Amino acid sequence: MGRKIEIYNEPFSKLRRDGLDISGTATPGRYRFMDCDTFLSKRHLRIVECEGIRLSSDSFRYSVISYVWRGNSVSSDPASPCYWQDKHGVFSVKGAEDGDPISLDVLWHACTASELSYACPFGCRWLWLDRICILQTSKMDKAWQISQMYEIYSHSDACIILPGGVRRLVSLDEETSWIHRAWTLQEALTPCQPWVLYTWKHARCVLRLKTGDSHGTSSVAIQSVIEGQSAMSHLKELLALNAHPGGASTFKVAGVELKGHVRLFGTPKVADMLRRSLEDSFRESSIWFSSLMRTSSRPVDMIFSIMHFFGVSLDPRIFGENDRTKAAIALTQGRTSQLVMDHLSLTLR
Repeated sequence: MGRKIEIYNEPFSKLRRDGLDISGTATPGRYRFMDCDTFLSKRHLRIVECEGIRLSSDSFRYSVISYVWRGNSVSSDPASPCYWQDKHGVFSVKGAEDGDPISLDVLWHACTASELSYACPFGCRWLWLDRICILQTSKMDKAWQISQMYEIYSHSDACIILPGGVRRLVSLDEETSWIHRAWTLQEALTPCQPWVLYTWKHARCVLRLKTGDSHGTSSVAIQSVIEGQSAMSHLKELLALNAHPGGASTFKVAGVELKGHVRLFGTPKVADMLRRSLEDSFRESSIWFSSLMRTSSRPVDMIFSIMHFFGVSLDPRIFGENDRTKAAIALTQGRTSQLVMDHLSLTLR
C-alpha cells in the first residue's frame, strides 16, 4: 500500500470534550482508516490518511462499518430495553452533528470484532467508518468518497453491521431501521463477509429455528466478541431466522434451553428479499426490489447506492440531493449502453 500519514491521534478524554475535527489535517480525495490496535491498547483515536493505496492489496487488511445515521434510542434506566451504559463516553464529529453521537464503547466492541480471526482469517487492524473517515466539512471529499464507496466495501475483509447505529448496540429481538436505509443495501451485498454485531449476555452457542417448511431447521452460529457483553453472527444466517414469521429460536446455555426472536431486520418479507439478494441466482432482480423498499434523507442516494451493481459510475457532483429521477435516468442510460457494448463485443468475436 501507499504511505500512511497520521492525521489525528488523541485520547478519549479530548474526543469527549472537543469532538472530532480533522478539517485542519486531512486532504480531500484520500482514503482514511482508524487504527484498532491504538484504540484498544492506548485508548486513543488514531486516524491515518493513505496516498496511492491499493485497496485490493493483501498486505492491507481492513474492516468496514455499516450502520444508520440516526439509530435506536438510548435510555439510562436499567429496566428499559433501550438501556445502555457508556463506560468511555461519546463524541460528535464536526460537519456531522445531525447524526447520533458516536459511542466510544460501541467502537470498542467494533474494533474488538474487527481484530478477531473469525471475522476475517488474520484479523483486521484497520477500520473504516464513514463518519470518521470522510471529511464531513468538505463537499469535495464527500463527492469523491461516494464515488469510491463501492471499492471501499468490495475490497474490505469484513463488514461489521451495527443495526441500531453507533450510539449503542442492540439485542437480537429489537427492531431497527437498518434494512430500510439506502446505503445499507450496498454495504450488505458488496463485502465478502458481512457480520452483525449485537448485545449478547450468554456464552458462544448456536441458535436454531424449526421453520416448519421444506427448509426444516435454520441455524445461526453466535460468536462471542466481548464475553457476556456482545457477539456477532453472519448476516445471511440471521436473515434466514428473521425471514420466518412468528417462530421463536432456541439455544442452550450451560445445558439450559432458552428461547428468543430475531427481529433486527423488519418484516419477514423485507428480510427474505435481502437474503435472496445475497444469492447469485436472484441477485439483480432482488437488488431492484430491495432498493424500492428503502428510504434516504437524500433521495439521490437511492441511485448512488446501487449504481455499481449494474456496472455504472455516476459523478455525484452533477446531481443535487433531490435529483433521484435524474440520476435514475442516467443509471438506466448507462446500463443500456453497457448492455449494447457487451452485445457488440460478443457479436464481433
